[in-house]
Amino acid sequence: MNQSHEASEKSIILYEVYETYKKQNNHNLALLKKDIVVLKESQKSKLLLRNRAEQEISILRDKRKIFADKKASQVKMLKKLSVYEEKYNSKLEKIVDKQNSLRNTLAKLNILREKEVEVARKRVEVKKEAMRLAKERQREIRRAKARAREAKKALLRAKTQADIQRARLASARADKEAKRAYKSSTKVKKVNSSYKKSSTYKYRGGKTISPLQNARIIKRFGTYIDPIYKIKIFNESITLQSGRSNAKVKNVLNGKVVFAGKSSMLGKVVVVAHNRKIHTVYAGLSKIAPTIHVGTKIKKGYVVGKVSRKLIFQATKNSKHINPLELISL
Repeated sequence: MNQSHEASEKSIILYEVYETYKKQNNHNLALLKKDIVVLKESQKSKLLLRNRAEQEISILRDKRKIFADKKASQVKMLKKLSVYEEKYNSKLEKIVDKQNSLRNTLAKLNILREKEVEVARKRVEVKKEAMRLAKERQREIRRAKARAREAKKALLRAKTQADIQRARLASARADKEAKRAYKSSTKVKKVNSSYKKSSTYKYRGGKTISPLQNARIIKRFGTYIDPIYKIKIFNESITLQSGRSNAKVKNVLNGKVVFAGKSSMLGKVVVVAHNRKIHTVYAGLSKIAPTIHVGTKIKKGYVVGKVSRKLIFQATKNSKHINPLELISL
C-alpha cells in the first residue's frame, strides 16, 4: 500500500516537472519561431537593400559609361572643330589673298588706281589682324568653357563646407569668364566700325551673256559678314559654278585681251578690255584657250578658256568695281 502511494506521488512530481519543462520549451519554441520570423524579415529586407544597391551601382555604372562616352565624343568633336577652324581660317585667308592678288594684277594693268589698291591693301591687313584676334577669342571661349566644366565637377566632388564654398566661388568665376569671352572683341568691333567698301560703279547699260553657261552663283558681289569671325568683308567679284567639269568660259563683250597668264593665288587669268572703259576678269581658269594672247581682239561669246568647276568673274568701269550681275544675265 505504502509502495503504491509512493509511486503515485513520484509520478505526480514527474508529471509536474514534465509540464513545467513543456511550458518552458513551448515558450522557448515560440520565442525561437518569433526570432526566425524576425530573422527572415531582416534577411528579406537586407536582400531588398542589396538588390537596390546593386541596381543603383548598375545605374551608376551605366551613367559613368554614358558620361565617359559623352566626354570622348566631346573631345573628338573639339578636335574636329579645331581642324575645321584651321581649314576655315586657311580658306578665308586664301579668299582675302586672292582678292589682293587680283587687285594687284589690275593695278599693274592700270585698270585700278594705285591709290585705291593701296587703301585696299591696308584694309586687307586690318582684316587679317581682326581674323587673328577673332581666332584668339574662339580659343579663349573654348578654354573658358573647359574651366567652367572643371569648376562644376569640383563643386560636385566637394564634401566639406569650406571645399563647397571654394568650389562655388571658382564655378561663379569660371562662368563669368566664359560669358566675358563670348562678348565680341572691341578691336573686331573697331575694325567693323571703320569699314569702308571698295569704290563701286552703278552699271545701267544693257545686260550681256553669262561667261559660264547653265551656271549657278555660289558667291555674290558686295559686303557680307563672316559667320565665324563677324568681320565685314567686301567681295569684289562673283563666283559661278558650272554644272559640269571642264566647262567653256566665254567672253561677255567685244574687246581686246590685255592680260593672259598665271597667278599663284588665282590659277590662270584672262583680262579683257571693252568699250566705255569696261574691263572683265576671268580667274580660276584651268586652261587658257591657245588662241588667247595679249592684244588679241575677241568677239562676244568667244571662248577664253575652261574651268574645272568654279569661275571667279569680275568687272570694272572707270577703275571702279561693277556688280557683275548688273552686267550679265544668268
